[in-house]
Order: sequence, then structure tokens, then C-alpha cells
Amino acid sequence: MTEQGKTDQVPRFVFSRIAVGIIALVWVLSGTMKALDPAGFIDMIQQHRVIGDMYRGYAMYVGPGEIVLGLVLVFVLGSELRKPFGRAVLVLSLLVIVAFTVYLNMVDPVVLQESGCGCLSDFRIASGIEGSQYFIAMLRNGLLAAMHVIAIVGPIVTMRKMPQINANALA
Repeated sequence: MTEQGKTDQVPRFVFSRIAVGIIALVWVLSGTMKALDPAGFIDMIQQHRVIGDMYRGYAMYVGPGEIVLGLVLVFVLGSELRKPFGRAVLVLSLLVIVAFTVYLNMVDPVVLQESGCGCLSDFRIASGIEGSQYFIAMLRNGLLAAMHVIAIVGPIVTMRKMPQINANALA
């Protein structure tokens, strides 16, 4: 078997790696925006009127937590996609996306339109369009959830097909 034949059989998980890269980038950018203006983010959370005042102080940890999650995903992107640790980090990331989506569903759409979702701190993507904040936030979270599924399922499906690939290579 040639050296070229060996490299052709190694799964590269291209789509999964692209999905993880985008997810990591979103976490790092979002977390950085929140970490740069924690007071603005806390004020925005307070305007949403979903979380009680006694828990408002914990919002300052959301930005740094997102940055850490994004950086861990960069590590997962490098070598851990098919390992349990990588899948666990991706599942954790997906659960955080789901939690943020549930939170946004609890916010009154009128308040969301006026104050923004807080996803990228005070930077509002489509303000001024009726219902756009809610739509953009749900669309973004839906796309991120789909990328998580691609990143989690892609290596599993590829690894299950590996015996078939190896058998075909030998034939």
C-alpha cells in the first residue's frame, strides 16, 4: 500500500471541522463583545425582565464563559472531534445554545426589539425592522444548532463507514 493510499483512508471530517470552526468563532466573538462591555450587557439583561435582580451579577461571567467555550472548541477542532471529550464539549455548547434560545423565547418580543438580544452585546444586527431581533436571533441559533449536529454526527457516521471504506480499498 502506498503512502498516498494511507492518507486517502484517514477521515478528515471536513464539514464537521468547518462547523466547529464557525461555532468557535461565534462563541469567541460573542464572548469578547460581552466581556468588553459587561455593564452594557447586564443592563440589557435587566431590560429583558426575565432574570431576577439577585442573579443579575452572574451575567458578567457569561462573556468570559463564552470565550473559554470557544477556545476549548478550537482545541476540539484540532484533534478531538471523534473522541468522547470532543463530543462532550460539543454537546455542552449545544445545550448552552438551547438555553439561550429558551431565554430569548421568554423575553417579550417588543422588549427584545427595543433592547436587542444581547447576543453580540449592544450591537444589534437588524434593528428597526418589525420583529427582526427575534427572527435573527432564532435563525442564528437554529443555524448554530444545525452546525452542532453536523459536528457531532459527522465523525460518528464517518467512523462507522470506515470498515466499508477499508474493505473497498482492499478489493
